[in-house]
Amino acid sequence: CVQSDWTHWSMCSVTCGGGEHLRTRKILRHPKYGGKSCDGALAELKECARHACGGPAPIDCKYSSWNHWGDCDKCNGERSRVRNIDNFPSNGGEECDPKATMEIGKCPRRCGGQKFCEWTVWGTWSDCTVTCGKGGKRRRRRHLELTEQARNELPDYVSNVAKKFETLRAHAQELQSHQMSEMVASFVAGCSFVTIILLGLRAWPRRNNQPRVAELAYRPIEEA
Repeated sequence: CVQSDWTHWSMCSVTCGGGEHLRTRKILRHPKYGGKSCDGALAELKECARHACGGPAPIDCKYSSWNHWGDCDKCNGERSRVRNIDNFPSNGGEECDPKATMEIGKCPRRCGGQKFCEWTVWGTWSDCTVTCGKGGKRRRRRHLELTEQARNELPDYVSNVAKKFETLRAHAQELQSHQMSEMVASFVAGCSFVTIILLGLRAWPRRNNQPRVAELAYRPIEEA
C-alpha cells in the first residue's frame, strides 16, 4: 500500500466562536499479492477559531528558526542546534504542534584529510624575569606554518610570497635579539659611567679638605 501526503488544512468553517477544518490523504496504490496493508486514517479533523466573536484576534503558536550549529565535540563527532517557541497561543489561537526543539547533526570537520597548516615545535624557554622570590615569568613560542605538501601545491607567486615572509620573520627575530644585546650593553655602560661619576664626587671633597702646610723661606740679611 502506498498513501499520499496529507493535504493542507482546509479553511475553518467559521471565523470565531469555534469551528473545524479538515485535511485528507488518499491511497495511491492498494496492496496486492500479500503486500503491506493500508494503515492509518485518511482524514483528520481539527478545531479552529476558538476565540470569542468580537474579542481580540487569536495568536497562533509559532516556533523560532533554528539557531546556528554549535561546535563539534570532537573530530568526526556530533554537533547540535536548538529552536524555541517565539509565540505561545492565546485568544483561542492554534496550539503548538509537537515538534523537535533540538537537532543532532554530523560534524563536517574532517580530521584525516589533507592538512595545509601545522604547528611548529615549541621554542626554548626564555630566561626568568626575576632571579629570586615569586612572580617571575618566562615564555616560549611556536607558530603556524605550511605543511610540505601544501608548499608543493602552491602556485609560484604564492610560494615566493611565503618565502619572503619567512625571510622577513627570521630577519625580524635577528634584529630583536641584536636590539636586546645593545640595550644590555648600553645599560652596563651607563651604570659604569654613573659609578665613576659618583666615585669622583666622593673623592673631590677630600682633596679640598686636606690641611695646607705653610711654607717658610729664610733669607739672609745683609749687614750694612
